[in-house]
Amino acid sequence: MYIYKITNSINGNSYVGLKTSTVEESESYYGSGKLIQDAIKKYGKHNFTKEILERDIVSFELLCERERYYIQLYNTKENGYNMTDGGLGMHGYKPTEEHKRNMRKALSGENHPRYGKNGVKMTDETKLKISEKAKLRKGRPVSEETRRKISESLKKRKS
Repeated sequence: MYIYKITNSINGNSYVGLKTSTVEESESYYGSGKLIQDAIKKYGKHNFTKEILERDIVSFELLCERERYYIQLYNTKENGYNMTDGGLGMHGYKPTEEHKRNMRKALSGENHPRYGKNGVKMTDETKLKISEKAKLRKGRPVSEETRRKISESLKKRKS
């Protein structure tokens, strides 16, 4: 496991990331963050250099900690391509106005639940079948065991 930094040779902006495989296994890997991916598409991969900041990290917890350290050290969240504080989480992420608009659009547009997989619109017949099944379930008593399982599942999600 290792920490890497990708730097744009045109504008100097960087991205810090972590990888759980070895350096050799992921030689061509240049990050999965949206901003770094957009930048690579715009400028071309040949205009980016990859630098290994730290390698052979033995625990995932330490890997996440080191990623947060380097993102702060190089200030790649404010002046680079990192969108979060690091450590494989959304901590520190503040959606841009564009992202908020896109989320609203996704909820009201073709990605809305009234559409099926991959944005393909469901037929009226399919919608009717789903509706009928929902009506059959509605008002049906739920056993104590099922309630307990649902409660446990929700508790796990919150923590």
